[in-house]
Amino acid sequence: NTRVADVTGVQTCALPIWGDGEDILRVLMGCGLRFGDMDFFHLSELQDDKTTIQFSVENMMQPGVFDLENMDELKTQGLMFFMTLPGPKDMLKAFDLMLETAHTVAHSLGGDVYDETRSVMTKQYVESLRQSIREYEHKCRV
Repeated sequence: NTRVADVTGVQTCALPIWGDGEDILRVLMGCGLRFGDMDFFHLSELQDDKTTIQFSVENMMQPGVFDLENMDELKTQGLMFFMTLPGPKDMLKAFDLMLETAHTVAHSLGGDVYDETRSVMTKQYVESLRQSIREYEHKCRV
């Protein structure tokens, strides 16, 4: 449970951001994320008549939160995209959406998507994360 949450937590997708807070806010909102619980941004979907967070985004800089009222003053070295498992009904779909969104945000802000070692994310690394999620989903069904 915790192990997979850490693996799929996006320590996985850290991206150095060279934009300011207003750019970050505009891009995140444009990707469908909304500011919410714990002062993070979240992408939520309606599943079985209830809203479920698919993934979240936090500031890489301590304390990790966003101050919506002072976004114009925000300068950060990156964003962290992460999923909490269990959570989304279709975990692989949520992971793929999170990764696609991370790439869109990185491209829009002039950054790149990195793994938890701050190396450029490889296809092999992504596939290993997807396999971890498949194994976790299997355990949840048993």
